Amino acid sequence: GRNAGYCIRTDPGKPDWSGKDHPSLPDDPANNWGQCTWTLTFNGESDYEGSTLQVSGRESDDGTSAIAVVGGTGAFKGAWGELLTTPEPQTAGGVLFRQVLEIRK
Repeated sequence: GRNAGYCIRTDPGKPDWSGKDHPSLPDDPANNWGQCTWTLTFNGESDYEGSTLQVSGRESDDGTSAIAVVGGTGAFKGAWGELLTTPEPQTAGGVLFRQVLEIRK
């Protein structure tokens, strides 16, 4: 499937030390957050083709974040639950996120 959405960078109570927005400041990944909302869309490689789940919550640059499943369509109509997402830095640069989905209907 796919996921598409957006994150607004937030740092509760402190300036952004991500090193990306302000390259001259030191990085503080323990204080980097994104307020995120996105839609997971399932394709023909699963039994849920065309169904979607929407998630929304705070995602950290450091450690595992629990993000709420706020709804769904198709096979996931009426679903709720949580998405656990953990950043995994890549040796070639960048970050991928390991995601574990737990849903209920």
